[in-house]
Amino acid sequence: MKNKPSWGLWLTWVIAYSALDMILAALWHGGFAWNQVRDAVEGALFAGTVTWLFALYKWHKADCEL
Repeated sequence: MKNKPSWGLWLTWVIAYSALDMILAALWHGGFAWNQVRDAVEGALFAGTVTWLFALYKWHKADCEL
């Protein structure tokens, strides 16, 4: 990796994980409920942070090898 992971990457994954979580919840429960949004966002914040930290680790590892 040449560039350090940005906050844009984190925000992109948070939005993607939120949408995926809400879609899967709607499919499994047969409909969309507004009370599921908070849980979807909480999970997406965690998953987006883990994804961003993994990208940061890969960037740091690639930077150390040079």
